[in-house]
Amino acid sequence: MPVKVENKIHSTFNPIEKFVLLAGALSIPAAFLAGFLSKSKSKQENYEKQNKKTWVVLSPQLESINTLIHTLSGILFMFVFIVHIFFVLAFKSIWPLLKSMFTGWVDEDYIKKRHPIWYEKNKEN
Repeated sequence: MPVKVENKIHSTFNPIEKFVLLAGALSIPAAFLAGFLSKSKSKQENYEKQNKKTWVVLSPQLESINTLIHTLSGILFMFVFIVHIFFVLAFKSIWPLLKSMFTGWVDEDYIKKRHPIWYEKNKEN
C-alpha cells in the first residue's frame, strides 16, 4: 500500500545530501594519503637496496591496513560518483543541475522551487 511521504523543506542540504558530501569529502583525502604512503613504501624498498634511509616505515600489518583503506576509499568515492551521476540523469526534476555540475551556476527558478529558505536568506547577494 502506498505511503504518503512528507516533503520537508530544508534550508540547504537534506540528510542524504549531507551524508554523500561527507562520504565524498572523506574518501578523497583518505585514498590520497593511503596511496601516498603505499608509494612511499615502495620507494623505501628501493632506498634500502641503495643503502639510503627514508622516513616511511610500515609493518606488514600497517601496510595491509593502509592498502585496505586505500581500496575502500576508492570504492566509496566511485560509488558516490556513479550514484550521483545516475540520480542526475535518471530524474527529470534534477536535470537543471546537470549544467551546474560543469559551470557552478544554478538556475534561480530551480533554487526558488527546491530550496526556498536558502533562497530567501541569500537573495540579496
